[in-house]
Amino acid sequence: MQFTQVHRTEQEKVFISVKNNDTVALTAGLIVKFSATTTNADQGRLVELIENAHDVDVGIVGHVAGVVPATIAIGEVGLVQVYGAADVLFGADTAVGIGVRAGHATDGHAWGASVANDGDNIYSATAQQAVIGTTLEAVDISESTTGSVFLSLM
Repeated sequence: MQFTQVHRTEQEKVFISVKNNDTVALTAGLIVKFSATTTNADQGRLVELIENAHDVDVGIVGHVAGVVPATIAIGEVGLVQVYGAADVLFGADTAVGIGVRAGHATDGHAWGASVANDGDNIYSATAQQAVIGTTLEAVDISESTTGSVFLSLM
C-alpha cells in the first residue's frame, strides 16, 4: 500500500499496486475488480475492468479493487486508489451525498441514484458487493462524465 504523506493542503489517499490482467489499457477514472486466479502470487494483484454486461446481472465475481488514477497498459503494473477523494467516470446523472457502485452499462463506469432518496441502484443484493463510496458532488453527465467520490474500499 502507498499512503500519501500528511499535507495541510491535500486530503489523504491510499493506493495499492496492481497488474493489468485485461485485454485493454485501464484509463483514469475506471473502476476495476480483482481477477480470479489460482496462482497464489497473483491473487490480490491482477485486476481487470468490470464487465457490466455480465457482472451487473450475476454479481461481481472478483472484489472491487479500486479506481485507476492513471493509465495502466496491458500487462503492466500500476496503482489503484482505494481510499480518499477520487475522480471517477460516471455513466449517468448522480446526486450528491449518496452511495455509488460500479455497474453502469458502460464497462468500468460508476452508477448512483439521480436523487438522494432513490436507492434502487445501490441497495440491491447484487449492487452491495460493488459499492465504492459516496459522491462528494452531483454529476450531470451532459456537462462532465467524471465526478468526485470518497472511496472507502480498504
